[in-house]
Amino acid sequence: MLLFLVGYMGCGKSSLGRKAARRLGVEFIDTDAVVERDEGASVADIFCYEGEEYFRRAERAALERIVARGGDAVVSTGGGLPLWHDNMAVMNEAGMTLYIRRAPEQIIARLTPYGRQRRPRFRGLCDGFHTRRHGRSRGVLSRRTGRGRLPDDVRCRCRGVYG
Repeated sequence: MLLFLVGYMGCGKSSLGRKAARRLGVEFIDTDAVVERDEGASVADIFCYEGEEYFRRAERAALERIVARGGDAVVSTGGGLPLWHDNMAVMNEAGMTLYIRRAPEQIIARLTPYGRQRRPRFRGLCDGFHTRRHGRSRGVLSRRTGRGRLPDDVRCRCRGVYG
C-alpha cells in the first residue's frame, strides 16, 4: 500500500514519513527529493529559474512514476502537490492519504533559518506575514484528503511515531 503524507510545507511530512516507514518496514519516498534528483537542482532553484508551473509538472511526473510502480511505501509529498490539478484524486485512488496538520505558528517555530531558505514560499517573508497569508490553505487541503482513516494494522504499527 502507498501511504501519502500531505500537509503544508514544513509541517513535518518528511521527518514523520521517515519514522513511519522505518516503523512499518517499508520504503520512504520524498517527492521533493525525487524531483531534485531528476532535475539536478534544488526545489528552491527550480522555482527561481524555471518557475512554479515547471516544478509542478516535474512533481506530477514523479508522482505518476511512484504510483505506476506501486508496492508498499510511505510517500512524503511537497506542500503544494495535493493542490495542483487532480493530484489528490490520483493519490486517493492509488493508496491512502494522511493529512499532517500543524498551526502556522508551529510550522514557523520548528523550521531553522536554513529550512526556511530551502522552501520557496518562505524565502524573504517575515513570520507574521507568512502566518496570516498562507494559513488559509490548510482548510482547502483537509477538504481534499477526504475522511479516510488508517487501517487498524497500519495505525497500530505507527503508534509512537508522532510522539
